[in-house]
Amino acid sequence: MNQGYGTAKIVLLVNFKLRPPWSDGIKVFTKGLFDSIVSAVGSANVTINSLDTITEKDDYDYAHIVTVDKYRAAPRLLLNIGKALKHTILFKHIVTPANKVSTAVNTNLFYKTVDVLYGSKLVKCFSSEYTAHSYHMQNKFIIPPPIDTEYFRAHQEDWDKLFSILRATDTKRWVNNIKNSDGGLLLYSGPLSEDRFPYKYVLDAVKHAKCQILVVGRFWRQLNNGDTSYVNDTVNYAREIGIENKVSIVARTLSEDEKITLMNCADAIIQPFDNKLKKIAVDPPIFMLESMACGKPVITSKVNSFKSVIRSGYNGYTVDWSEPEQINGAFSDCLNNSSIGTNARNTILQDFSINAVAKKLRGMYDEFS
Repeated sequence: MNQGYGTAKIVLLVNFKLRPPWSDGIKVFTKGLFDSIVSAVGSANVTINSLDTITEKDDYDYAHIVTVDKYRAAPRLLLNIGKALKHTILFKHIVTPANKVSTAVNTNLFYKTVDVLYGSKLVKCFSSEYTAHSYHMQNKFIIPPPIDTEYFRAHQEDWDKLFSILRATDTKRWVNNIKNSDGGLLLYSGPLSEDRFPYKYVLDAVKHAKCQILVVGRFWRQLNNGDTSYVNDTVNYAREIGIENKVSIVARTLSEDEKITLMNCADAIIQPFDNKLKKIAVDPPIFMLESMACGKPVITSKVNSFKSVIRSGYNGYTVDWSEPEQINGAFSDCLNNSSIGTNARNTILQDFSINAVAKKLRGMYDEFS
């Protein structure tokens, strides 16, 4: 074992292609993790490799492992890695909370088995305390999603670029409504599903506010390409309650550069997660953290780890989406109190930036050097 992390040989092991587009939360987490490892120890001794190509000939001090749940072979691959890298400390990153009891129980049992086989050489790292607790596990090492705060930061509003992005898709409704906005702009970006965007609650709140809302959503992978039923349901409800002049909807996947453009044109970001979340890629959500890095207050729900990141009235708000008055009060405060956006960015700089996560990694390496 190395005598200090500064000269450690470190490998990041994945079972997916770590390359653009950066539209998947786990891929984005992993890219930030790699940047943080490099920041922690320098680039000379850090490499990326595939889980299934590691052999006993490989020699590393530390291995960071990030896997995607859809790969059924991931547990078997993890066991093989432990056998091949006999003298390597393995950091397994668990970033997706358990969404049902069976998942929590099976995952807990799996890691108890692995602990028996490999003992202290396998170290579980969680993206949040909530993620650890969802599996009924101890949360000694928290490595949150690292955010590139040099890239995600406040920029000058570029409305021409915004409209160019919104119009470059076949599925769009009422895009020109944004031009008529004089009461502030709310932005939602994420999956178009009931648990991630409960449109009735959100639109009921918008009805009683002066603001416009821009919804830039994407469909879950299992939906048929071009399935616009959720967009149509949202449009029909906006018409039903008479606010079609306050709503703009586009269905598309955004690049990182496009996300930054949208964030910087918005006055506040909403992440209206339902209390019964069916799926979340990474906790805390990366889009929420990226928005805060851009100095944008986030209005979100009282679920998962969100209350530990968002302090209502300080760097954003957690609200009950069935209470329109709460939402409108939160948005009004975010619009009129610039310090909330400033505090949002400071939160990311302090706890979620590449440098902040690199410091956490160095502390973790110190325990095993």
